[in-house]
Amino acid sequence: MDCSTPAKMLKVCSGHGCKAWDSEKILAMVRESVNHSDDPKNTCISAVSCMNKCGGGVSVEMLPSGESLKLRKPNEILKVLNLPK
Repeated sequence: MDCSTPAKMLKVCSGHGCKAWDSEKILAMVRESVNHSDDPKNTCISAVSCMNKCGGGVSVEMLPSGESLKLRKPNEILKVLNLPK
């Protein structure tokens, strides 16, 4: 995916703790949904190393807002981003 000029960026932690909470499944779900959206180049999704916000779910950061989330279930990300299942 081209991340040179995205309007939005989604960073998903790929540290050991977040992997235990299914961060890889979250990445797959978001990529699948974004690829089926009207403008897939509008959003850049990336796995990042440990964000040092461990415990209680997967750490996700949305840019440009800078909002950070903790997700306990992978499907929660689709609701947060208003993406189709």
